[in-house]
Parts: sequence; structure tokens; C-alpha cells
Amino acid sequence: MGNYRNMISKTECLITALVWSVIPALQIIFFLIYGRTIGTSGVVYCVLLLLLQLSAAVFHWYRYMTYDKKANR
Repeated sequence: MGNYRNMISKTECLITALVWSVIPALQIIFFLIYGRTIGTSGVVYCVLLLLLQLSAAVFHWYRYMTYDKKANR
């Protein structure tokens, strides 16, 4: 994972972080609109999926923010 700077540009890191931030936002909107019609087990699955998506978004934002912090080796 340390040499991702050789494969992806900083702009691509930003685009990836933005896309991974939009996906959980859309899921939250969906949950607010249709949350009452989803069963209990469906709510649990939605929350777990949301946590996974948020963790992926945090990872991509971290990768974007630290892109220039370490020297390219």
C-alpha cells in the first residue's frame, strides 16, 4: 500500500474520496425516506453496510490528505 503514489495521482485520490463520500450520503437519504418500511433485520444490515462504507470513505480521505506528506520512495 505504501507505493500507491506510483499508481494513482492526487486528483484520482480526491475523486475516489468524493465518490466514497457520496455513496453513504445517498444511503442515509434512502434510509431517511424509506426507513420506516424496512424491517428490523433490514435496518441492521443497512447500519452495518453504512459503517463499512463510512470506513472506506475515511480510508480514502486519509489517503488523499497524506498523499504529499511522505516522500515518494
